[in-house]
Amino acid sequence: VPAIFAQDEFSPSDFVTLAGSARIDVHSAYGTFVSPRFSALFRAGEEWSLRASIATGFAAPTPFLDEIEATSLTVLEPLRNLHAERAVSASLDAKWSAGGWEIDGSVFESVIRDPLEVQASFQPGHLELFNADGPRRAYGAEMLLGYIAGPLHVIGNYTFLHVTEAAPGGGR
Repeated sequence: VPAIFAQDEFSPSDFVTLAGSARIDVHSAYGTFVSPRFSALFRAGEEWSLRASIATGFAAPTPFLDEIEATSLTVLEPLRNLHAERAVSASLDAKWSAGGWEIDGSVFESVIRDPLEVQASFQPGHLELFNADGPRRAYGAEMLLGYIAGPLHVIGNYTFLHVTEAAPGGGR
């Protein structure tokens, strides 16, 4: 999968940095994908920063999913009629640090279109991959608290994650 990546940053002032990047992948089986990313970093003094980001991406179908690895590749039917998964993600991150303390907080959301799923095949004991009809959505938040004093490093972390996906035949 040949690819090219470009990134640029622009700082219109000492407290704002804008960044943009794009990656172009040319996949031999699934086509060409453009994955842009944009972010804005705001700094309020040396102690506070806030970053907002939005990005897209893709993943070509692969048989290496948890359900398949838990059994064996020998039970998997040949890959047919699959599309690449496409994702859009956004996040908002805040950071404060002073006197050995650091607090990082983040909220995020991702939507994956055409997610790969595993189902029983027409042949008993075999599995097949397919693209689900509806999107898979994930949102959450994370908080990281750290303190450093000489050789002492203390870190605390809390993560909340909520994921939904379309159920076969509709619903969630």
